[in-house]
Amino acid sequence: ECYLRNQKRRVREKTKKTFSMRNIAISTVILLLIFISYLICIFYAKDIATLVYGDLDKVSNIDKIGQFGDSAGAVNALFSGLAFAGVVITLIIQNFNSKKETEASNRIRFENIFFQMLSLHQEIVNELSFTEDVDENIKDDKGKLFMYRKVKEHISGRELFTYFYESKGFITEDENGRKIEVHGLKELFQTEKDNSIYEDLVIPTYFDHYFRHLYRIVKFVDTTPFLPKNDFETRYNYIGILRAQLSRNELIFLFYNGLSCYGNEKFKELIEKYSILKNIRLELLANEKDIDLYESKCTDDYIENKSNSPTEYKRSAFMKTKPIKRIIKITVPKVLDININIRYADTRKPEH
Repeated sequence: ECYLRNQKRRVREKTKKTFSMRNIAISTVILLLIFISYLICIFYAKDIATLVYGDLDKVSNIDKIGQFGDSAGAVNALFSGLAFAGVVITLIIQNFNSKKETEASNRIRFENIFFQMLSLHQEIVNELSFTEDVDENIKDDKGKLFMYRKVKEHISGRELFTYFYESKGFITEDENGRKIEVHGLKELFQTEKDNSIYEDLVIPTYFDHYFRHLYRIVKFVDTTPFLPKNDFETRYNYIGILRAQLSRNELIFLFYNGLSCYGNEKFKELIEKYSILKNIRLELLANEKDIDLYESKCTDDYIENKSNSPTEYKRSAFMKTKPIKRIIKITVPKVLDININIRYADTRKPEH
């Protein structure tokens, strides 16, 4: 990862130097062409006058020669203006080049922070751990159980997401009020038929640090001043790098966390904006109603409800859509007052 990052940086710096040298070459050529054209006109001034008036030794009307001399002054003024224009063009090119260099410098600063945050996030994932006592059954040579003992089971890293979602034992009640044991959050949600129980469990607290830092990475990409303000595509691509780091059960936990009280106020909006659940496997969700709902949202003929429900994701959370464009319409009525009406056009369309 560090090697690829350094390679990208070297390519950017090489491109920036090439761009600067090209601009300097263009400016130099413009000024040289103007100067050479001026010298040619001065050098062949007598020949031009001869072409216009004939042999100058035989011209009797001195006024004509004087008029030609006056025209030479106009030529001088023309080339002076062209030279000034060349200087202005050179300054414009230098200013443009300076802005490009600033953008390249800001991009490097952004990437340094972004990849450091990704590296720190990986460390947070590696430090996730959970230990509990479990019963271990011991059998004899004939396969008969003759004793059991308590042992400590330790789970760490990304495996913790899989363990909590598929294997961790929970005690709950069935429809008749009898206590039963289920395995993993998936079976617990299916038994309870209500995902809001996620907020009442202790499990989410094990991932507090994880989700807080994940949110800060996305928030940094969304609000950073080091990227062009309206460049959604670039920001989306960097979020795509982050999204590629998430395992299938991390995405499942992110799905439920974003709809809970822990994430629906701030993180849910960013999840929808940058399609962070784009790679989620919907068939792994606990309840069939969630699978059916979001599978239907991902179809081409689905019509999005513009209301923002805290308990339901928008279509954009699962598939890339274009951001809302702001259109400023200025209408000038018959009176002198100018009314400025600002409206928003929902131009978001899925991009496959």
